[in-house]
Amino acid sequence: MSLITQVRRLHRRIRLPLALGLAIGMAAVTSAAAQYAYVANYRSDTVSVINTATHAVVDTINVGSFPQAIAVSPDGAFTYVANVNSSNVSVIDTATRTVVGTAISVESNPVSIAFTPAPAPSPAAVPTLSEWATILLALMLAGSAMVVIQTRRTA
Repeated sequence: MSLITQVRRLHRRIRLPLALGLAIGMAAVTSAAAQYAYVANYRSDTVSVINTATHAVVDTINVGSFPQAIAVSPDGAFTYVANVNSSNVSVIDTATRTVVGTAISVESNPVSIAFTPAPAPSPAAVPTLSEWATILLALMLAGSAMVVIQTRRTA
């Protein structure tokens, strides 16, 4: 059996899971409010940019070999594309729809991309007892200031 026949058979077996994976990946990077959807075209080594309002392909961007996974940065400024055969990640500027710089080299055969959630904001600092005492002393020294301290009950 020739190598081409083996590859075709393998492609037939992975076509459905790969198509489902790409559809799920596309759904992850689009939303009802999104202006564009980005679709990996693994046979042509490109990414299609689709206007979600008109459902038309508005641009095709060359990326690495066998692009599979796509993720849009949380701020929407960049689209990251995992290129399986070239073992790198292309970064697309979403404003200009061009690849930024050279691809980022990664370990062999990257197949997914994810962003970590932004860290939660740290809670506001609560003054310590000694800091409250300093504030109270400063107010008393400044003149006849009235200070009301209310305690909170914690459950």
